[in-house]
Amino acid sequence: MQRSAKEEELRWLFHSAGCKVVGVSLVMEAKRKDRSRGLSFVDFEDSQSLDLALKLDNKEAETLAGKHGKLCIARACAAKDERNNRQHELLEARNQTEAME
Repeated sequence: MQRSAKEEELRWLFHSAGCKVVGVSLVMEAKRKDRSRGLSFVDFEDSQSLDLALKLDNKEAETLAGKHGKLCIARACAAKDERNNRQHELLEARNQTEAME
């Protein structure tokens, strides 16, 4: 699969910040496969690279950031992870309630 220019630009942005990039995936519009939704996922080799990437949040990058001109970088978590965390929180709350009774 051939990488797009935007994917390469994102890869270079993170690489130049010292991140070890494993993969870049742009989220494309469903109807127009040639148009990005302005969202992408970047996989890093290690947690240090992720920490470096998170420091780029709110950095000026007009060609990558669209109309606002600033990057919005956040840690992604899978819906399954969120559901597991919520179940764990509920279980802990139930255990605390039982201990208080």
